[in-house]
Amino acid sequence: MLRRDRAVAVAALAALTAIAWGYLLWLADDMFMGGMDMTGFRMIPAGRGLMMPVEEPWRPIEFAFVFAMWAVMMVGMMTPSAAPMILLYVRVGRQAATQSKPFAPAAWFAAGYLLAWCAFSLAATLAHWGLERVPSQAVVAQGTQAHEFLAALDGSPRLGSTELRRLLELDETQVSRTGRRLLESGLVTRRKVGRQAYWELTPRGERALEEAPVAPATDSGFWQEALSRGFDRVYGDEPGEPREVDPAREHIVACALELHTTKGIQATTLSDIADRAAVPLETLEALFPTLDDLARSCGRHLMESLALPPHDRAPEVFAGAASEHDRIHRLVETLFGAYERGGEGMAAGRRERRYVPAVEESAQELERTFDALIVEAVHPRRGDVAALRALTDLEVWRGLRHQGATPEAAVEEASAAVERWLAAR
Repeated sequence: MLRRDRAVAVAALAALTAIAWGYLLWLADDMFMGGMDMTGFRMIPAGRGLMMPVEEPWRPIEFAFVFAMWAVMMVGMMTPSAAPMILLYVRVGRQAATQSKPFAPAAWFAAGYLLAWCAFSLAATLAHWGLERVPSQAVVAQGTQAHEFLAALDGSPRLGSTELRRLLELDETQVSRTGRRLLESGLVTRRKVGRQAYWELTPRGERALEEAPVAPATDSGFWQEALSRGFDRVYGDEPGEPREVDPAREHIVACALELHTTKGIQATTLSDIADRAAVPLETLEALFPTLDDLARSCGRHLMESLALPPHDRAPEVFAGAASEHDRIHRLVETLFGAYERGGEGMAAGRRERRYVPAVEESAQELERTFDALIVEAVHPRRGDVAALRALTDLEVWRGLRHQGATPEAAVEEASAAVERWLAAR
């Protein structure tokens, strides 16, 4: 009898585990969307491909499905670990029965486990629901492209990408890039009707628009001075007065930049920099009292090394270049030369510009220079600037160099691509 009871219990527990895992695998297969863009939507674990916009509140049926998912997952994971204790209880219960002693059935014992797992699942579902309701921390400052995007949607049921391009005077790439960032923050929703995408402001987006802070003033002059100093040092007939340089300070900045490119800006600690520069941590803290001081010093060092002009001196780059062919070649040569000198530092800054104010400031100033150079080179229509930026972007240079192209060959290939694109226009 004991052996039979044990076999029945093992079979029941194995069947319960198999059913639970089968259900979870079925849900996982249903929620796999094969690369479909799900930004702005959440999946409901119902096994039916159900989706809801992220801003929509939970409905009772969704709460039930999420609770079922948690409960079944707990059963699937915890039953194997609870099985030895349940089997031991079956054995003790059979022995008690042979001695005519009162003993609760094993099913009641197993039900206690199930009740505990269901209680945990309910708590997890409530936590899941609560986290979905946490207000967005997204901040969209006035004067930014994202703020203009939201303002255009404010008061309109929905707007198509074509209409947004017209209102904002942006090209398709800029609308798509800005819209995707806002979509990921839950500030807008996007629905496709045929080949047209329509955008709509969410309640969270309305709050972000109402609470939008005034864009902080940036120290543009600081970054322009750094660009101008580096440009004069390489191309100026009469280089300007060099800034006073503390060799120890510059050595630390160079070491910090190396770590930023390999480890990441935010991941690099002062101790890391002190170890790389072989200086006491106290010296580093004395020279750079705040992280912003260090970030601005690193940014200035990088900007000076690029040998790019500030935006108001872009015409100087094209002095003596009469034909469009020469001007395009000069444009690509200037940009790719900057990438050769500081491309890895620029890439590190791009990855973390949203989180480090000094990096964001310097990146904005560089973008002004890039745009000014392109406008001065080929005088494109407004909507074409972004496309020409893409054709001469850092990633294009990296791709060509990784394919084995020499610096000169990379310039020639990218210049030819720009000329072909302009001819096709």
